[in-house]
Amino acid sequence: MTEILWERVATIFLIAAAAYLGWEALSFPAGGHLFPLFSCAGVIGVAGIMLARTWMPAFASRSGQPGGLSSASLKPLWIIAATVLYVLSMYGIGFYTASLAYFVIMSLSVGVRDYRKIALVAVVVFPLLYILFEVLLHTGMPRGIFIQ
Repeated sequence: MTEILWERVATIFLIAAAAYLGWEALSFPAGGHLFPLFSCAGVIGVAGIMLARTWMPAFASRSGQPGGLSSASLKPLWIIAATVLYVLSMYGIGFYTASLAYFVIMSLSVGVRDYRKIALVAVVVFPLLYILFEVLLHTGMPRGIFIQ
């Protein structure tokens, strides 16, 4: 039962965070609010389905599930906390550094244990991200402390 409670708490937190971000997106100029609103609506929809699923009898009566806190029951909260930390750290340590750390943490969180593959993807993807945002789009992502 505790696992279901934690899943409910995580989905309610996710809905609240998406609603807040959607509210903030309404102030974006020149149609810049459309994609964030679409994304937030999608997150609210999926989280709502997840929340509704916890009250279904088949889900609530999981047999053989241990009670109490487990790493599986805390995974949604861990992912939300890591994502919030990623967004907050983006301006302090920079977009590219925060994204690299987030990529590694999320890869390990979802079960990828081949460190060579993680490193190979990072070596290929992050220079391409830099070229895309800085050279081609001239967006000027937050630089932070490592990339000046």
